[in-house]
Amino acid sequence: MSAGCKVAINLIDEKWIPVRTLDGERRLVSLRDALVRARAYAGLSEELTPPGLIGLYRLLLAALNRALTLSLGDWTVRQQAEWFQQGIPQKLIEPYLSQWYDRFWLFHPEHPFLQVPVLEQIQDTRDKLKPWTQLSLDRASGNNPTLFDHSVDDAPEPASWQQLLWSLIGFLQFTPGGLVRVLKRSDKGGPLANSAAVLPLGDNLEQTLLLALHRSRSEDMPSWERNPPTEAELRDERGRLATGPNDRYSWLSRAVLLIEEEDAPGRIRWIRFGAGIALADDPQNLDAMVAYRIGPEGHKPIRLEEGRAFWRDLPSLVPDPQNSNVHPPAVLSWARQLCLELGQFDRDVPVLVLGVTSDQAKLLRWRTELVRLPARLLKELEAARFVRSWVGLCEELFNDLRKSLARVHKLVAEPHTTDKRRDRGAAQGTGSASRSRQDTFRADVAAAVYFQRAEWALPELLSDAVNNRTAANWRRELRRAAREAWDAGIRHLGPSPAVWIAEAHERGRFFAQCRRKLGPDAEE
Repeated sequence: MSAGCKVAINLIDEKWIPVRTLDGERRLVSLRDALVRARAYAGLSEELTPPGLIGLYRLLLAALNRALTLSLGDWTVRQQAEWFQQGIPQKLIEPYLSQWYDRFWLFHPEHPFLQVPVLEQIQDTRDKLKPWTQLSLDRASGNNPTLFDHSVDDAPEPASWQQLLWSLIGFLQFTPGGLVRVLKRSDKGGPLANSAAVLPLGDNLEQTLLLALHRSRSEDMPSWERNPPTEAELRDERGRLATGPNDRYSWLSRAVLLIEEEDAPGRIRWIRFGAGIALADDPQNLDAMVAYRIGPEGHKPIRLEEGRAFWRDLPSLVPDPQNSNVHPPAVLSWARQLCLELGQFDRDVPVLVLGVTSDQAKLLRWRTELVRLPARLLKELEAARFVRSWVGLCEELFNDLRKSLARVHKLVAEPHTTDKRRDRGAAQGTGSASRSRQDTFRADVAAAVYFQRAEWALPELLSDAVNNRTAANWRRELRRAAREAWDAGIRHLGPSPAVWIAEAHERGRFFAQCRRKLGPDAEE
């Protein structure tokens, strides 16, 4: 540790990780405490932003994996089940923390945690400082303003080292790709850029870590075990492939070096900043917490979309050996193996879903959702198929609704065209104007009404799936959802004879489709 540092902060000992105790109290604990006494905490505190929350879970998972690997070399699912029930022995964690203690200094001349000390010597970054808000995805920085933050780049308020570390951990995982113009003109995004990360939750922090725990090869090292990147590595446009989850969970997607305030030890106002190590695409080594759709352009991560609740993507979370177009998150497969060993399938597994969506380098939104999956859905293929089928039908009916309302809109907007031309144009849906109308109905009040009504029935659908019941209530609620959404869409067009005529033209056709798809018990 350098004698020139004003405050000695080692993350193994210092309190910086926000947790909730089992009785709901919020407190800060050290990295050692979070790993050794994880059973005493309910989980990480949700006061963290979504990027910081999932980023910190990933950091703990990387540290726990390496600690167990150092102590045991390998371990079995049976041992994992014993830890789940009885706790992880402290003797399996302490040797790792002792061995790598010097890599967890926040301010260090050679190995500052998650930082790149060479930035202090590179001409492009030596004398060019950035505000610390560059690392905070919820702060105004550069051309990325936010609604309630009015800080400016020239005069940032200093942040505590804990606050900055939370921001840094989330930023490295979620930063979008785009222009950087320092060391490289542009750089790729972080491992979770434009992705929805999923994490199965246990009854306490230790159970959560064990449900999501991975096994990896010895060469899969987190960033703190590696030598810090050199200038040549930072300038390399090609980047490199990740060696596994530990590597991805601590990836240095941007190069950062914190600058401690002269008159305020432990507080940071300015940083050095530049392009990091580009994460090369590797379809054989996908992120373990992300579900992917597989198409002609390769693997596309599922993300949180505007106006779209994540439960609509439930089919991407459950196993489907016959569908090569979807790749469920590996972390749920690991949770499934542990549940199999424990014999715990008569319970729900809460799944936390967190993500940040961006358009190039411009952040659009972030969100956190909680989905409760019956554990048997991760085990029983027939139950998973049941859910995929009925949630898929929900989407199919909505597409029918959207197209029918678009045809009503077209009939109202173009009353002088012939019926034949109206029907042909509406059916084909060609042209930018038609697409615009359909897009309008995708996100308008009709969609909100439809999916809100359907979501009310989702818990019973999941229960039906694992209890071998029919989806009678789901069909009934989809019928109601379609009717209420249709009425909302028609009201949206306003009262007029043209609307009434157009609705009469389309209503029968749409609800006939509903009857065909929902079965004979679905009545208009």
